[in-house]
Amino acid sequence: MPAVSWLRKNYLKLLPLPLVLLGLTVFLLLFRKDSTWEEILKRGSIAVCLDPSYPPFEYTDEATGELRGFDVEMAKAIGDYLGLKVEILTVGFDGLYDAVKGRKCDVAISALPYDPLLTQDVAFSISYFEAGLMLVVKEGEENIHSPDDLKGKKVAVEWGSTGDVEARRLKIKLGELEIKPYPTVEEALRAVKEGQADACLADAVSAYSYWGREGGVKVIAPALISTPYVAVVNIKNKALLGKINEALFHLRKTGYLHSLAEKYFGVRPANLWP
Repeated sequence: MPAVSWLRKNYLKLLPLPLVLLGLTVFLLLFRKDSTWEEILKRGSIAVCLDPSYPPFEYTDEATGELRGFDVEMAKAIGDYLGLKVEILTVGFDGLYDAVKGRKCDVAISALPYDPLLTQDVAFSISYFEAGLMLVVKEGEENIHSPDDLKGKKVAVEWGSTGDVEARRLKIKLGELEIKPYPTVEEALRAVKEGQADACLADAVSAYSYWGREGGVKVIAPALISTPYVAVVNIKNKALLGKINEALFHLRKTGYLHSLAEKYFGVRPANLWP
């Protein structure tokens, strides 16, 4: 019998027993079936972590002390779809990922953007809100439909923001474009409303909030730079992730997410997710 063939057949016999047991243990840990979803069904509730410091997505009602916001209501709607009670745990923003990885909660829903650098530690749901960089123009504007239409226009931005950086990139691309920097995004948006600028590049949350509160502007989709908000679960909880995605697809299809946006922003965005 060739030596190589004999080694293949007798490889495990040549290994020390502790090493064989260690390898078997690692194999079982890596490939055992995740039981998180079964545990959630058994207790009849799902634990959701969020940081209530980012209105209108999650905040504490000062009058009642209750948690409110887009994410809070969406989490409860996910629970209703799955037939589960929702237990909300408040966690500081910096601790949300650790809470999921350490199984302090089943899912984090707290205006968290998709981050490709974290895909080895956690798993992300489909997007439920596009929070990226948006093009904002004055209400009634009919000549600006995309960034390419900004040639020769005045573009308001918050100084040093992502919008500022993107405006500088567009100026190089288009050639003729005047950048008008302002101390705050609010002032940049107001400049568009008052006719001091033709357009503004602002994050979706600021843009929708201003549009709903002040009027006089409109947001043009899609986002110039996408920043999708997602739910986050432990990397091993594949069954749970599938159920959350199923629920989010349902909330998309039924228009529930658009209704939430209208409730908390005062406007109904055309493109709520990428």
